[in-house]
Amino acid sequence: QLSAQVRDFGAQLENQREVMQADFEASLRATEFELVSKIVDPLESARAETREVDDRYRRLWAETTKKTEEQGAKAACNEERFSKLEGNIQVLRVQIARLAQNSSRTPSPQGNR
Repeated sequence: QLSAQVRDFGAQLENQREVMQADFEASLRATEFELVSKIVDPLESARAETREVDDRYRRLWAETTKKTEEQGAKAACNEERFSKLEGNIQVLRVQIARLAQNSSRTPSPQGNR
């Protein structure tokens, strides 16, 4: 009769152990779900947003760099044109001065009549 009681007690202990094990595993899964939903999911979301912002920044940087280079090229071209215009103006001034000198040296057509 004692061994039957010991077996029953052992069976009860084993049953309690299984119930406690199941409760512990359920609690562990709930805690894991809570951690994932409160920490991991927002962290992944933040990482995705960071990647999007980083991609936008890189695109804007590339566009800005390209536009800056284009503006620099246009400015250099304009500078070259301006320089040529200044040269042409100087040539015209010299030609005007020569024409003015030549017209003051030659008698007027009315004077030759």
